[in-house]
Amino acid sequence: INYENLLSQESHSEVILNGYNIDVNVWTHNECELLGDLLEELKPDIVGLTTRTVYEKYIGHIIEQMKKVPAIKLVGGFGATINPTRYLDDVDYVCIGEGEQVLISMAECVDKSLKDNIRHIPNLAYKISGEVVFNRMEKPDDSEDYFYHPQMDKVLHYDIDNNAVGKTNVYIDYI
Repeated sequence: INYENLLSQESHSEVILNGYNIDVNVWTHNECELLGDLLEELKPDIVGLTTRTVYEKYIGHIIEQMKKVPAIKLVGGFGATINPTRYLDDVDYVCIGEGEQVLISMAECVDKSLKDNIRHIPNLAYKISGEVVFNRMEKPDDSEDYFYHPQMDKVLHYDIDNNAVGKTNVYIDYI
C-alpha cells in the first residue's frame, strides 16, 4: 500500500480485513457469511486470502464468500506456496513465496487499468486455458518494511469476531 498516495486521495480504496481469530477460534458459519456480506458492501477490486495448510477444510467456505464479488481473487501464504495448484480452480491467482510486493504490484495494475499486466508479476501462478502458468520467482525486498508504516492507521481495518463485523484500530489490535 502506498500510504502517501492513499492520503492524497479523497476516497480510500484500500481496506484491510483482520481475520486472525481462526488461530484461536475457528470462524463460525455466520462469520464466514458476514465476510461475504462485507465484501459485497465494500466491492473491492482485489480480495486476498492467506492460506494455512492446517485450516484447509475452512478455506473452501471462505473462498466461496470471496466469489460473491467480481474482484480479482488471490491466495497466498504457506498453504498456497506448498500446493499452488490446489487453489487455481477457485481463484484467479496464487502467490508463491513472499506476497507483499506481489499485492502492491497487483493494486498498481488495477489502479492504472492494466489488469492484463498482472500476469507478468513475479511469484504468481494462474491458469490459461486450463494450463497452469508459473511466473518467475523473485526474492523479497528486505529493505522495505511492509508491516508497519506511520500512516497505517489511515487505512480502514475491519475485524470479524464473535459473530460481528467491526471497524478496528490497527495499533490497539496488534500491540
